[in-house]
Amino acid sequence: MHFFDVVVDRTCGDVSALYSYLQHKIRSKWHFSATAVASTHGLFVYTNNYRFDINKYGPIHTAHFIDVETIAFPNVNAIIIYDIKTMKKVCSLEGHTSLIITLEHEKRTLFSSSLDKSVRAWNLDTKCEKWCKLLTTFTGYLKITSNNTLAISNFCSVLLLNTEDCSIIKEVGFASMMTKIVTSASFICIQSHDRVVVRDKKLDEVSTILCGFTSSITMVADDKIAVVHKNLRVYNVRTGEKLSKYDNVATQLVEYTGVPDLIATGNKKGKLKYFNLKTHQSQLIDHLRCKIYAINCI
Repeated sequence: MHFFDVVVDRTCGDVSALYSYLQHKIRSKWHFSATAVASTHGLFVYTNNYRFDINKYGPIHTAHFIDVETIAFPNVNAIIIYDIKTMKKVCSLEGHTSLIITLEHEKRTLFSSSLDKSVRAWNLDTKCEKWCKLLTTFTGYLKITSNNTLAISNFCSVLLLNTEDCSIIKEVGFASMMTKIVTSASFICIQSHDRVVVRDKKLDEVSTILCGFTSSITMVADDKIAVVHKNLRVYNVRTGEKLSKYDNVATQLVEYTGVPDLIATGNKKGKLKYFNLKTHQSQLIDHLRCKIYAINCI
């Protein structure tokens, strides 16, 4: 662990009031969102003006904040729960028999999906498994879409599970394999290799389809989505209208930070940046010089 100033490049001068606000928030204990980067060199966590390196577990493909002090990440077939403040492992959750794909949580329950074709729920207080749901095909991305509802990308369909008893609420079929799910208060957006399908939660129907290859998506407002398609674009999910396009953003991964108009981006060369969608300005946070698999913010 070493001191890490988040606003690395001071030669830019007063980039915008946003970065002064950002730096102030990070210096205020646990008030600003933390960012975790899963990579070939392990896990890097940026919070409270420090960079924490968790690299003794080897490459880490995904990570998920349970809260601002606790993060979960897979290690082979187990899930490691890690205390960020003390830099110590809290526990290891074991049960999966193959590679763990994604993690998600609701209140004090952690959910995990794996190539062993199972979705498991873990009680974070007792550190015990609550239930295990076996599926006929491998499971992919997980996302809580509303209270007691977990969405799972399951090959060419999305399953909606009740988080209490793992019963299937609904299954929605698609023409191609779904790779990621993001949500807002009103919409569920499901990404495949060639499109993003937007479903209206209230109407329970598809509201629009954004066509074209996408490598990453993230919601940036209730009705706005950021999509990486050669460049970065922002769409209105109600209408499908393209609101803005950013040709100067070289990125393969995007994640909303929780601060209005601010996203975290990562590219093939291991550069982690914050980008302001309103001012079109970016700030280099770190150059990891390794492959970034996933970014998670809280």
